[in-house]
Amino acid sequence: MLLWPLVRRRLGPYVVLQTLGDPATQYSDALVERCANREPWIEAAWNALTSLAGIDAVLLRGVRADAAVAPVLAARCGHFVTRREEAPFCDFRPDARGGPVRRRSGRTLNTLRRHRRDLAEHGAVVFEIIGDPAGRVAAMREALRLKQAWLSRTNRISAGYAHPANQFFLETLATDPDFFAARITVGGETAAVEAGIVRNGIYASLVQSYDSRFAEHGPGRLLFWHMVEHAAEIGIEVLDFLAPSYPHKREWANDAMPVSDYAIPLRIWGRGVVTYIKHIRPRAKTCVERLRRLRRSP
Repeated sequence: MLLWPLVRRRLGPYVVLQTLGDPATQYSDALVERCANREPWIEAAWNALTSLAGIDAVLLRGVRADAAVAPVLAARCGHFVTRREEAPFCDFRPDARGGPVRRRSGRTLNTLRRHRRDLAEHGAVVFEIIGDPAGRVAAMREALRLKQAWLSRTNRISAGYAHPANQFFLETLATDPDFFAARITVGGETAAVEAGIVRNGIYASLVQSYDSRFAEHGPGRLLFWHMVEHAAEIGIEVLDFLAPSYPHKREWANDAMPVSDYAIPLRIWGRGVVTYIKHIRPRAKTCVERLRRLRRSP
């Protein structure tokens, strides 16, 4: 009837509950049967969680406004929201709330076409959707290699990509029938990879990577453009770019879903977790980002 996948972890001196798969997962929610009694079940599940012994706080990252648990969390824990964001998406359905998907302006289309022509100078440009499981696994492995190269080149640290289970999980996921992988190659060499899950017509983007050799020609943007233009053929009705709402995502989207992060203390000691999440960690990330920029500057 209800499944809420959580995991018990240590965060410094604190013991917290987090969504299973965090930080790789993008959304936090429970799986609940659709029926009239679902909210009382979620209430009961939340009461069970908050009564667990030895848990200092519950951390839920990426709770969508339409999540099954959203009403209960908003009513009980709205003042423990640590971040509000949006997940942009393209809704290709005729009755889309945000109206028809925005088509690119003539200027943007000209830029994209120029990028495609510039890429063609390096070799034949080919867009492909990878259908066989072995090919998808190989594409995911390649996407992760390119992502790690980008992280190293830009002196960035990603908790999700640094996690030892991340590659195993994504490569295993690539064998699922609902897994989707698209690639743009230039002269037979990979320029960009896009990978995610298509289920019930909804595509959730998981990994995007590109080769730095082709970066100035925007291969990632060209791949998104191809997907948007051929969404119906691919079987995509809603293309979810996931949070956060970066400009390169909003460029294609015609709507967005509000998303919230929660840090909920279950006892007084757990308020230290909230302080860390809301104040200490953002400042630490800012300092790391400044150091990264200093290292990159000549």
